[in-house]
Amino acid sequence: MKDLTNKQFLARLRKLTACDPAVEWVKQHGGSAADCWHDCERGDWMGWLIGYMKLYESPQKLSLCLADIIKPCSKILPEAKAAEKTLRLYATGKATIEEVNAAAEAAEAAEEAEAAGWAAGRAAGRAAGRAAEATVWAAGRAAGRAAGRAAGWAAKAAGWAAGRAAGRAAGRAAEAAEAASLRHSANIFRKHYPAPFGKVNQA
Repeated sequence: MKDLTNKQFLARLRKLTACDPAVEWVKQHGGSAADCWHDCERGDWMGWLIGYMKLYESPQKLSLCLADIIKPCSKILPEAKAAEKTLRLYATGKATIEEVNAAAEAAEAAEEAEAAGWAAGRAAGRAAGRAAEATVWAAGRAAGRAAGRAAGWAAKAAGWAAGRAAGRAAGRAAEAAEAASLRHSANIFRKHYPAPFGKVNQA
């Protein structure tokens, strides 16, 4: 996709009804869409943008991205490991959309049960969940919907995994855990989609 000036990008975000904090961040940043993508530390916003602006290219590529987001949780939650494996199999044509869907739902259910006491993880999960709903809506076809649902759980799980470590801490520790989880998912999105609006001029 061709890069957008800050003004054009803001107009597009408003047309797509992006959340107010994201719009304000882009406005304060002042850079083009490519610049903002390069600097963003909110994986939930980036996931939303991939869905709403149809930047995901293919459900198979998105599934690899989501598998990488889930990966840190695989050591904590067996269901996360199963979901990661299924996403990678789907990317190579060795798993069906139905299997991706089932694995994501099982992992989400397990995460909900395990995360009951971890406020930081739940907070990150709610933020990421909104991005996932947008991805589901934008993807449209069955493959896109299933990958989008997995995206929601992946981002939620990333938030929970970081939050779990600081689950008994309060205030700044919880906020730091949530921010770390969002940075993690942002970096993964950027790894798989390095320049959806073109390359940043770093000269």
